[in-house]
Amino acid sequence: MNPHAPPRRPAAHTAGYSLPELLAVMVLIAILASLSFPRMTAWMTNMRVSGLKTEVVAELANARMEAVRSGSSVRFEIASDGRSYRVFRTPATAPSDTFKRFNLGTSYVGVTLAPANGAIVFNSRGMASTSGSVRVVKSNRTDTVNVSAIGRIY
Repeated sequence: MNPHAPPRRPAAHTAGYSLPELLAVMVLIAILASLSFPRMTAWMTNMRVSGLKTEVVAELANARMEAVRSGSSVRFEIASDGRSYRVFRTPATAPSDTFKRFNLGTSYVGVTLAPANGAIVFNSRGMASTSGSVRVVKSNRTDTVNVSAIGRIY
């Protein structure tokens, strides 16, 4: 050892991960994401259908209550394209007779209501003069809201 040589510094300790370790983790994340994607899209479809079904049930209940409150018939009507509905007093004589218009738009992409041009009418006693059902449909998932002749919504 040379006494006049500059002192040696210890080798610098490098902290962190190596490139192969990072690549291995990224591959694992990609595999897990690809496995969960189908379940995620199915979950989103179920949530959209369930959400719209809940909204339809609430609107039918509101239509029934409004019919009893106002003492006149109230109609829940699905548009011909199945992408919107409206709730209005019948016979409609003024714009204020329409309580709600709802377009499914971007909130419920790919979800439709059936039957197209379908309607349920509640009379002043809250009974459905035209009982029936409303189906909420998206691809292979369908939920049904039924209305009995006595006005029960289920």
